[in-house]
Formats: sequence, structure tokens, C-alpha cells
Amino acid sequence: MDRSVEIRVGIVILLAIILFVGGMIWITETRVGDRGYSFQAAFPTVGGLAPGDPVQVGGVERGRVKAVDLRESDVLVTIWLPTNVKVRQDARVSVESLGLMGEKIVFITIGQAPERVAPGSVVAGTYTPGTGETMAQLSGVLEDLGRIVENLEATLGTDSARVMLRRTLENADRLVGQTMALVEESRPKVASAVEDLSKSASEVRSLVTAKREQVERTVDRVDKATVHLDSLVADLSATASAMRRLTAKIDAGEGTLGMLAQDDSLYHDLRRALTSVDTLLVDIQKHPKRYLKFSLF
Repeated sequence: MDRSVEIRVGIVILLAIILFVGGMIWITETRVGDRGYSFQAAFPTVGGLAPGDPVQVGGVERGRVKAVDLRESDVLVTIWLPTNVKVRQDARVSVESLGLMGEKIVFITIGQAPERVAPGSVVAGTYTPGTGETMAQLSGVLEDLGRIVENLEATLGTDSARVMLRRTLENADRLVGQTMALVEESRPKVASAVEDLSKSASEVRSLVTAKREQVERTVDRVDKATVHLDSLVADLSATASAMRRLTAKIDAGEGTLGMLAQDDSLYHDLRRALTSVDTLLVDIQKHPKRYLKFSLF
């Protein structure tokens, strides 16, 4: 082979390699010689996020998505940022959508914590549904609403249903009219009742103002009566205590009453004496001359 042909082929291959590398650099927007660091964020879902998608920090595009790995319970996204871009530990990392087409982007807030996210660490991320996903959900709601309308049309499509609905509306309209008429009829009575109530309140207020001194004297008397009542209660309490002590002495057989209550012989002697006195009185009534003698000389 001619040496010039080999040189041409080598040049073409070299240019192809340069174009390939340059294209990859242009696609990933990575500058040769740029230095940076990576950390990871775990998301419940990413909505189609792919490597190479942009990363914004505080609304400014500064990095790229390096990798998206599916795990058992979440999705792990590797984020690359330049060395001069620092992310605080309290920064919020979220996957969001741009435009109507739903292009995905990782949005990072700057944060205020003094500590920064260390390279290689894993943070929690959130996912914000895009316009397309919201429209899809809305489409499902509209379909459900359409089915409800169809069911209503099927239910009210018959003549009997229309007649029933018309009667219901007429009855409701008649009920509203009667209610309004009743309210209008009762309005003067309600106003008069409110006015009477206001007058009564004014009279009560005037009476209280005029009789204030008398009311105060009555309250003072009630206070004094309460004091006397407290003294009476104290006296009654003392009397009850004395009665309890007396009862205790009687139960113990102390004193005359105690002896009478505890000694049965005294009770029987007293009973016999009373019986003898009673017999004597009966005999005196029957034979007074036996006991009473009168002599004039």
C-alpha cells in the first residue's frame, strides 16, 4: 500500500476519534481538566431522569447526573458538581420537570447549615411530579367525571325521571317561597320582641341602679347572717360533741343515768316502788277515812 494512503487513513481515524471524544464532551457538557466531586441522593422515583441531565444549584446550572441506579426500595442518583460549588447538609435535593415536555432536572437548594455534604455521602431526595404527570392524573379524573355524567344522563333520560325531577324542583321552589313569606310575616313580630327585650333590659338596668344601696345593704345582711349561721353551726357542733360524751358516759355506766341504764336491779326496784305508790293511791281513794281523820273538837 502506498505510504500516502496509510497516512490519509491514519489521519481520518484520528479525526474520527477526536470528533467522537469532542462529541461526547459536548453532549455531557464536561470540560477537559474540570475538577469536581460526586455525592449521591436516594429518591422514591425519578420519573425518567437519565445520566447527563442537568443539575441546578440555587437555580443556576452547575453540574450533571453521572449515574442512575435502581435499588430494591429506591433509586440512587449520583450527582457531579464542580469543586467550587459547595452543598450544605440542610440543602433540599429534588427531581423536577421543566417545560411542557417534562425534561427532568435535579434541583438543589443552597442551604444554611455550616457543614457541607461530603463527597461520596448519600442524602435523601424528593420527587416533584411534572406537568405531564399532573395532566395524566387530571385526565383520569376527567374520565371518572365523564362516567358520572353518563350515569346521570342514563338515570334522568327517561320521561318518568324527568317528571319526578320537575316535581321535585317545583316543590323545592314552593317550599322556598313559603319560607320567605313566613320570614316576611314574622319580621315585625321578631322586631317587636327584640325591642321589648331591649326595653326590659333597660328597665332592669335602671332598677338595679336605683336600688343599688338597698341591694348592697341586703348583701351585707346576708353576709352577717352567714357569719351568725357559722357561729350557730359551731354551737350545734359543740352540743353534739357534748351529747356524744354524755352518751359515752351512760354506755360506760357512769353517773345516775349510767347506773340506771346499766344496773337492772335499780330499774326493778324503781318499778316496784312505783307500783307500791300506785297501790297506795288507789287504797287512799277507796278508804280515805283510814288515812285522813278530821276532828273539830
